[in-house]
Amino acid sequence: MIKLYINSGTAEDHFKIVKPLVQKRIDSALTTGYITYNEVRRYPSNDLRDYLTLLKDDDELRTLISAPPSAFEGIIDYMSGNLMGAITPGSDDNLVLWNIFISHSYNKKEFKKLDFIKRISLDTCPYCNRSYIYHLPEQYRVKPQLDHFYPQSIYPFFGVSFYNLIPCCQTCNGLDVKADNDPVSIGLINPYLLEEGQFEFTYKIVNINFMNPLADKTSVELRFKNAIRGHLNTFKLHLLYAQHTDHVLELIIKSKVAYSERYREYLRTYTGFNLSNAEIDRLILGNYSTITDTHKRPLAKLYQDIGRKLGLIE
Repeated sequence: MIKLYINSGTAEDHFKIVKPLVQKRIDSALTTGYITYNEVRRYPSNDLRDYLTLLKDDDELRTLISAPPSAFEGIIDYMSGNLMGAITPGSDDNLVLWNIFISHSYNKKEFKKLDFIKRISLDTCPYCNRSYIYHLPEQYRVKPQLDHFYPQSIYPFFGVSFYNLIPCCQTCNGLDVKADNDPVSIGLINPYLLEEGQFEFTYKIVNINFMNPLADKTSVELRFKNAIRGHLNTFKLHLLYAQHTDHVLELIIKSKVAYSERYREYLRTYTGFNLSNAEIDRLILGNYSTITDTHKRPLAKLYQDIGRKLGLIE
């Protein structure tokens, strides 16, 4: 629901960190000819051995680890056509890839998840924009979750791919929410591929108490004018956002009392302040007003859409 932005420099830094982990395990698997999973030897197919040999080359491995999200479907098509076992949970090829990319790369202490999250620099969950995902220094053991957009069980070869790791809240990454569902089959779009306008809020006033508009008799419906159906169904966004109508009501009241124009002029002319239009919009809304800042505070997308609809901001 929040668009994330491609950062090739950060992706390259990430590649340099995970490269030795992945290639070391590839060398071990190719040398022994197998990996051990639950005390059972799992042998890669000849096609997988050829693919793993290819990944020993830095440029080939970079193509996988730093692959832009737009390239993921092509990689999946390649695996489906040439290494079907790679995307068949429980097969030898799938478990060999799991061992390399998950057990001996993603889950290794050398891959510091907190440092990865810091490099992404994201303050709210991109799937819902309802929860902060702040982190604290490592000794406090407080950090958001990291979701494998393409789940580990089906696509273990994306286990440490930069644009497949999405910092998110516990609610959206819960066992009964996205879990190990295949995003292809449930209609999800990687946050890095979201486009402006794919999610848009609107509202409907059901009843309003003009004498006391904040009283319980006032009711407002919050709706999605535009949305990706798979995200609504998976993350239950329509049900969760239905609990935030009080925010919409407060914005409606601000617009009815012409609050924005008076306050805007006051802020613009106040001695000692030198506020930009975006900063003034932020103070009027009570939230961030620009698309690139949406990730900084929960419900920012809601405030922006409803604020524009009400004429509080342009």
